[in-house]
Amino acid sequence: MGKFFEAELKDKFLKFAASKDNYFELRLLYNEFLYPHYSLEFASRLVSEILEYDPELLDVMSGNGFKVFMISSTAATKAFVAESSFCQLVVQEEEKWDNFLKQVSTLRQLSKKEKSLLDTKQRQSLRNEKKWLVPISSVLGLSIVLNICLLGYIIFGDNGLTTGQNSFEKVSDVQSLKLTSPIKKEKATIEFKQDSLLVRKKE
Repeated sequence: MGKFFEAELKDKFLKFAASKDNYFELRLLYNEFLYPHYSLEFASRLVSEILEYDPELLDVMSGNGFKVFMISSTAATKAFVAESSFCQLVVQEEEKWDNFLKQVSTLRQLSKKEKSLLDTKQRQSLRNEKKWLVPISSVLGLSIVLNICLLGYIIFGDNGLTTGQNSFEKVSDVQSLKLTSPIKKEKATIEFKQDSLLVRKKE
């Protein structure tokens, strides 16, 4: 059941009580506004809620096993009926909730804007990092290569030089042998030819 409907019933109860000068039974309210669709206990609950809001709005007496049996109006009842109502209270409460929800929605929109700004800033920072990544990686690669060469020279520098010299000497010896070998062959052939000529002359 809606709050506004219950507020309307409470206002009707107060107006009915304000129109009476003496006490009357709760059953009169039930017969006037709730019978036959609702129960007497529901009428008693509405009166209890009125007293919870303001105990001065009604004067209540118990009896016949009921907490609320006899009801009478007070000065506060007539003042409340003239100046305010439970329906107005419900409307004001709903307006407060609407304003609260609007504030929450605006805060959510601001948070979305802030998130978008943060995303753009993060993208810009990533782009700047990518720009600097290539030169930094190249410098690191060159430094690693230079360090490796320096370590190789420190560890294998002298041995490398001696082995290089020995290999160079071996290569030069082989080349000298290749150059001298045909000269020796030519000398041998010349000497052989000269010997053959001498033999022929002797004959």
